[in-house]
Amino acid sequence: TSIKNMVKSTYVQPKNIPPELFHGTSLSRWRLINGHGLLTNRHKIYRDIQDEDNRIYLTIDSDNAAYYGLKTTEMEKRLSEKELKETGISKRKNDALIISIDTSGLKKESLYFDPEDVHHKGWYVYFGNIPPNLIKKLGVTNIQHAPESEKIRLFSDIEFGEALENKNEKKFVDVLEIHIIKSKELGLEFNLLEQLTAIKNHDKIATKGKFFSKIENELIKREILQKSQIKNI
Repeated sequence: TSIKNMVKSTYVQPKNIPPELFHGTSLSRWRLINGHGLLTNRHKIYRDIQDEDNRIYLTIDSDNAAYYGLKTTEMEKRLSEKELKETGISKRKNDALIISIDTSGLKKESLYFDPEDVHHKGWYVYFGNIPPNLIKKLGVTNIQHAPESEKIRLFSDIEFGEALENKNEKKFVDVLEIHIIKSKELGLEFNLLEQLTAIKNHDKIATKGKFFSKIENELIKREILQKSQIKNI
């Protein structure tokens, strides 16, 4: 199923649009963004298969944008110079970039709530390119400035993403177990069911729930969850 065919059934348009939204990426991409804007169908560094994708993710929270900017930056560190050039990056930089978007120039009919944002953290999906005249460089940040709890979340997110992309339920649960252990060591609260609910909603769109059922079976097999708990996800 193409993304375009899913829009009417999956995506909901907001009645009121914030005057400003934010986007996080790596500082390595600023030259390209400043010259050409935010472009869809760019090479995705987290995907082996480069499907057509005309979505750009925006958020009402600049902290959310900063987090995903850090995530992109850390993922880029795993790429070779050749792979970086394939994504349009000419020079590697280690900082994350937060940019603001003036929504008054966006096509209102192309902006939707992000259907994966089940916890209502203010995520939106825009279908189409965003020109440079609507974009402003807001600030930069670096992983070294992030608290330990955010670093754990960040690297777990990256590993989760790779496991989901490669449909590897064993690796996904491996990462989940490590994340639970590290969270406990730092005395951090970790809501397993909330995390799995977010993954389930992502998978409803990605594989129509087929992969998440494999994750469920692996969780039960390792006795991380009981069958009765699965019903609450």
